[in-house]
Amino acid sequence: MDACKSFAKDSDIEDLICKTPREKLTQYDGKRNPEFPAFLREHKAQPLSFVGSGVTWIRPTSLAGAFEALSQPRSRVVVANTGTGIYKNETAAVLVDIGRVPELLQVSVGDGGLTVGASVSLAKFVDLLRATVAKQSADKVASFDHLARHVLRIANVHVRHMGSIGGNLAMAKTKDFLSDLATILLGASATVTLATKQGARNVSMVEFLESDKFNTGEIIQSITVPFTKQGDVFSTYKTAIRPQNAHAFVNAAFNVGIDGKGVISHAELAFGGTGHHEPGVHTGRAVRAPQTEKALVGKQLSNTTLREAIKALESEVQPTGDRAAFRQRLVSGFLFKFLVGLLGGENKEVKESTVSASVNSTHTKRPHIKGQQAYKIGDNPHGPVATALPKY
Repeated sequence: MDACKSFAKDSDIEDLICKTPREKLTQYDGKRNPEFPAFLREHKAQPLSFVGSGVTWIRPTSLAGAFEALSQPRSRVVVANTGTGIYKNETAAVLVDIGRVPELLQVSVGDGGLTVGASVSLAKFVDLLRATVAKQSADKVASFDHLARHVLRIANVHVRHMGSIGGNLAMAKTKDFLSDLATILLGASATVTLATKQGARNVSMVEFLESDKFNTGEIIQSITVPFTKQGDVFSTYKTAIRPQNAHAFVNAAFNVGIDGKGVISHAELAFGGTGHHEPGVHTGRAVRAPQTEKALVGKQLSNTTLREAIKALESEVQPTGDRAAFRQRLVSGFLFKFLVGLLGGENKEVKESTVSASVNSTHTKRPHIKGQQAYKIGDNPHGPVATALPKY
């Protein structure tokens, strides 16, 4: 209230509300909003440093400044530090906030795909994916809308607007965090750019997730989501206790290319949550299923190929621990749904009732529940409001 008053030179907001006749109050018009202050538009973040409760918080504004801060003992990179909601016993003595480093916020679209800086938020990532879909041909961005819709099932609105894509992937790498983002980017064959003082290197998501440690002084600089090729079909899956704000029991992402003759030219099958689970603890590094991929590539898309792929997958990916049998069925069920969807209703080998199983409930839009009651008003102008109703 005091902030609002500070913008008013000769009026009091309570007087305006209480003393202005109703008929003189005008409807809000967004076009009459004041311009955004120029000095704020041109504002540039400055390096900051604070010390409190035994922890040093540093906010560099350049990549060189970030590397310098990270050279201190027991330092850790953060952007919004939303990971503390899961990992509450962190012991870092120096927190390096890289959320204002320009090199980590850059976005570009090139011949290879969409490149997004590691400090970009999950919510912004969704916007970038959808903006790219609007500007590119459909065959190049077959995966982008699926990726965007899946990211919207990560955590909740607040976390997605604060948490970064780099932070999510860092937890997946170093803590076996059951990350939806890592799984779907693995299925999309994304690449990661890792930066150090000496320079940067590009690695595939497979390489990135192979180790649970970063090299000394190394951070994630950007992620590149490649364009798809003509004939590619991409989809993602997730089963969890809730649509949002819940870890997946198992998640998956598949990208399969089919040529004009119905032969599978390539296959990337990624799964998350397939490792060992303890009750109440959801972990699971995202992995590919190379043997199942080999069982698909070069084969004619058919019911026989489907059965062979499911058999290969069941022997290759075998969850253990809590709800292992349930998670095994999810693994097989996701691939079954995907392949049945590729076969389609025109294929006489697949029953029509089976084709309906291909519906991907991960991205189903559930309408809001609505109810309606009708009352006969009759001669009573107030309707049922002023009418006594018997209680039973």
